[in-house]
Amino acid sequence: MRERARYRFVNSPFILGLFALAMLASSFFIISNTVGLNNPERIIFLNNIIDTGMLDPQHSALIMFAIILLTSVTLYAFNLKTFSCGKPNSVAPILYVIFVLTPPDALIFSGAAVAAPLVLISVYISLFTKDNDRNLVLSVFLISLATLFDSHLVLIVPLILYYSLQSSSFNFRNIVLAVVVLALPYIFIIFGRDLAFGDDGAVMSQIVSDLKRISAPVVIIKSPAGVFLVVAFMLVIYRAVISAGKYSGTYKILKSAGVSRNVILMILLGLISLLYPESQPSLFSLLSIPLALIVAEYTTNDNTSNHRRAEFFVLLIMIAINRIADFM
Repeated sequence: MRERARYRFVNSPFILGLFALAMLASSFFIISNTVGLNNPERIIFLNNIIDTGMLDPQHSALIMFAIILLTSVTLYAFNLKTFSCGKPNSVAPILYVIFVLTPPDALIFSGAAVAAPLVLISVYISLFTKDNDRNLVLSVFLISLATLFDSHLVLIVPLILYYSLQSSSFNFRNIVLAVVVLALPYIFIIFGRDLAFGDDGAVMSQIVSDLKRISAPVVIIKSPAGVFLVVAFMLVIYRAVISAGKYSGTYKILKSAGVSRNVILMILLGLISLLYPESQPSLFSLLSIPLALIVAEYTTNDNTSNHRRAEFFVLLIMIAINRIADFM
């Protein structure tokens, strides 16, 4: 009996909730008292409309807190209804909060954070596009809209487009409809900026330039403790993905599709962050969504063993140690 109960406390929503609150409180403290953190990210398409670079740390933190709260609530609703990752369903959104707050500059405003709920909703809706043009339009439109807040997300558009068409049909009509909807946000923003500021060419040129700045794969690590944290994350992610593949045959059809799409999204976002190292802090707010779902499934499903909970416990310890190191 003792063997079966070992490390079970690490899956408790109450314990994880306290951990998340501690991460949130320390993140607010860091952003309020640390000089030299990154400035709020400027969103290229909003230049001359909203100057996000002028946000002070407190307002930046409050906006980010609201976005994280919105994303976690949305994740909870979708997990409860469809994804069904983790038992209870509240574990995944709590893990999302913990993971997204892991970087010390997590409460610095970024376009990727704004895009996070849009990408989440798009992935969810892509599961229900069969015989429903509205869902096909919404899924494609939301991912296109998300790319306006972070141009690196252009690289995941083909994935969402494929999933949306896979759930409906790859017929000529749907393909044309999806491509037109995909282009709409860009048509409006380009014509709007041309009329208002006459800088549409410069904006598009800057976006293309940003996408061209691909580097060799790099992981930004700011402290010795960060090395152990990265290793702990990689171990849990690897084993969680293997586990998801192993037990996918036991899932219901909808859950299996949802889990597989989140695994592929997580891998693709990870590759993008490696190839664009400067985007890693902001893209982690997006990467944390599928990561939370997959880890929640890995550590709380019916097949969870003591060593899985021990691995997860080590990951939480590494996150805590890194947070302590942020104050030194």
